[in-house]
Amino acid sequence: MALHPEFPTSPYAILDPAVRWFPADEALRETTMDKLMPPLVSQLRKKVKEWRDSGYAGATGTSRSLLSSWFLTPHLMPQADGTMSEFQYYFGQREALETIVYLYDVVLLHPTTKTPWTISWASGRAAPPRIPRLTWA
Repeated sequence: MALHPEFPTSPYAILDPAVRWFPADEALRETTMDKLMPPLVSQLRKKVKEWRDSGYAGATGTSRSLLSSWFLTPHLMPQADGTMSEFQYYFGQREALETIVYLYDVVLLHPTTKTPWTISWASGRAAPPRIPRLTWA
């Protein structure tokens, strides 16, 4: 398994979508990444990064306030030795929350709303029934 040569050492660092873990040797990244990783994941990561870089444009006021509080406001936590240190979310936690808010507020992926996404439900033997499959329309 390969890490991009520019993969950061800190689990808190914001990752560029192109700098990600890849399930094969790094030499194969350019030729086989699209065959080994679901394309929706890569596309969604790029869109969430653009949205993050825009200051969460299109999010509701409540969502922007929460995202700002969670990720842009320092949170000092007491340590065992009496000192204070800054709490940080791991990037994976941050990206997961941002993705949920992006899909709900910006893409408007709601159970009852038509969206720019095609949603189908798998019911074959390979997957349990009612698992959503999202693709770009």
